[in-house]
Amino acid sequence: MSEFNLLLEKYKKKLGSLEPEGLSLTARIISTISLQRDIDKNIFSSVDPSTYIPEIFERQFVFIELIDHFVKIMNLKTNVSNSFLGSEEEFGRDKLHIDLFNDTWKTLTMSDPLNNYQKWIDVIKGRLELNNLNKKFFEGKTCIDIGCGTGRFSFCMANLGADVWGIDPGPESISFAQKLATELEIKNTNFLVQNAYDIEFEDNFFDFAVCNGVLHHLDNPLKALQEIYRVLKPGGKFWLYVEGSGGIYHDVWNVIQQSFIGIPYERTFEIIKKLNIPDIHLWMDIFYAKYNFISFEENKKRLQDVGFKTLKVMKSSELFDIDIQMFKKDEYVKSKFGDGGIRVLASK
Repeated sequence: MSEFNLLLEKYKKKLGSLEPEGLSLTARIISTISLQRDIDKNIFSSVDPSTYIPEIFERQFVFIELIDHFVKIMNLKTNVSNSFLGSEEEFGRDKLHIDLFNDTWKTLTMSDPLNNYQKWIDVIKGRLELNNLNKKFFEGKTCIDIGCGTGRFSFCMANLGADVWGIDPGPESISFAQKLATELEIKNTNFLVQNAYDIEFEDNFFDFAVCNGVLHHLDNPLKALQEIYRVLKPGGKFWLYVEGSGGIYHDVWNVIQQSFIGIPYERTFEIIKKLNIPDIHLWMDIFYAKYNFISFEENKKRLQDVGFKTLKVMKSSELFDIDIQMFKKDEYVKSKFGDGGIRVLASK
């Protein structure tokens, strides 16, 4: 076992020693956020990760041990068992994600500087501009945003002249998107409560489809892809973003997420809000969203098996996109990110 894997195992055990509520849960949240932030400060450089990863983990070991000791001497232990209170097999990923995203993405508003919606609209806008998906491309096109959440990708396409339908299984997310559309005065959007497995549109209806950061969360991604292919016109384009498999970065995500299994997300959500931590939705995603990581080649084959063709890799505009094409001079890129964030444009 590599030194990194040993550190991960040790960290996992340390987190497991903390109780799932009160001060111990707060410490778990602070530790995992601190760990991720420290990694982010270093991992986008071309420095060998073995030179900084051990020190990052050691700081968290000391922190957790201090908290655990304090809880014991102050007799702050509770009667809540630290065993899993439930597993994803009992309720499925899809239900967890509907409830999770319904609540957490609504923390983004136009006025909150810590959880600012405009910032995340601008991220999508930047990605589209970088890939020449501009007003000339979208003008007059009929588009669908599958798993639209609160609508940021839909708004960007609408602002470029498209007629957009955003669908999501979360009724609260859809209501929030409709409210934002009114606030932003965007007319050419329609938001509907629908499921990616059963898209309620005719065959060959849309010119462009997007499924951005959704497919890797689904119980049955293949079924969703088949539905997307069905409603897309021949020659239509499909934007897909999924998280690639492998690498230190995803391994850390996995251990963090495993440490929150069985702890109701509402409990963690309330603590994060009280701590006034920016970008709450991102941290809740890291803590609770389940990922079906997939390699670039597996993703390519799955799309081709459904019928898609002419896959084009999209350029990324942000370091946190973890697009390995952005780090061509980094000899450690595969060990750090695996296949990274996969963004492709496919044709029907």
